[in-house]
Amino acid sequence: RRGDVDLGQISADDVDAFYDRAVAVGARPVKPPAKVFWGGYSGNFRDPDDHLWEVAHNPFWRLDETGRLDLAPRDAQTPQASSKKD
Repeated sequence: RRGDVDLGQISADDVDAFYDRAVAVGARPVKPPAKVFWGGYSGNFRDPDDHLWEVAHNPFWRLDETGRLDLAPRDAQTPQASSKKD
């Protein structure tokens, strides 16, 4: 059984660029990137070894200044959370 791999991207434009590049170098399109029911944006492709990949943007995730997912509660009094404008 093959699993899938998810790749988070910073914006819908990043999703499009990553998807287009993957297809250009040999990936097989499965589902072109598009808005999805939960409010995000994603697409799927298969690599040459037939692994399924999803590339997605979740507009509800907060990213820190390095681009990493910020999981601190919104009301946390941490330096990162308190310096952000939500």
